[in-house]
Amino acid sequence: MAFSVQQHYGPDAFVGLEPLHKDLCGAWKFEGKIWPYYPEDTANDPTTQLDTTGTAEISLTADGRYFHLNWSGESSNDRWAGGCIIGYAAGLADANGKRTMNESFYNSYGSFGSSKASYKKGDNRLEMAGEVECYDRNSKEKYRHILNIKGKNRFEMEVHLTAHGGKESKVRHLIFSRV
Repeated sequence: MAFSVQQHYGPDAFVGLEPLHKDLCGAWKFEGKIWPYYPEDTANDPTTQLDTTGTAEISLTADGRYFHLNWSGESSNDRWAGGCIIGYAAGLADANGKRTMNESFYNSYGSFGSSKASYKKGDNRLEMAGEVECYDRNSKEKYRHILNIKGKNRFEMEVHLTAHGGKESKVRHLIFSRV
């Protein structure tokens, strides 16, 4: 008899994304603010914020289990790019109906990170927490990545970093609109 992953682990082991996330597939544009980030920052300084614009593409991968967000943008004549893959981890929901979602992200600056979130089906907000390896300081830092889905044609992304146990700083707030 051939081994079947589905039979071995059960029908809930490989949960696909729900329609809320699948509806994000397609082309997007974004605008927003980014803040230069340094470990000695104690707060977001409005005088250092930069306007940014760019484009993004969201597609499904691995038979619809994960979505891949790929973006590129520009701020103050500096081009940057990156992406992330987000999806459910294998396993059952907890007693509150929440499942673990995992994220891996990367960018053209050489940063790479991973995070996790507890997610309940139907929630429009996904707040992931994890660690990022920062390119310019050769260090691992805590970060939060927040997606707020505002509907089929709009979502927002925030990124917050905390260096060396210091105060958390918002480093990115982007508003995405469907193209």
